[in-house]
Amino acid sequence: MLYLSSIMDLYNGEIIAYTVGGTQDTSFILDTLAQLKQLPEVSPTVIGRSRHAHMCTNGLNRHCSF
Repeated sequence: MLYLSSIMDLYNGEIIAYTVGGTQDTSFILDTLAQLKQLPEVSPTVIGRSRHAHMCTNGLNRHCSF
């Protein structure tokens, strides 16, 4: 099974970062978030997250300010 982690620009509906992978773990999500650093203008960024366990780990919380 393949999983998709994506980040959408809510202004224009464009997907600005994504990762496709075989597992839903913290590194899968962090790979997607790391792509934000490569974009020219990503300020401010609001991250919405689901209630799934892989989204509520300390590893993810260290990389984001919620």
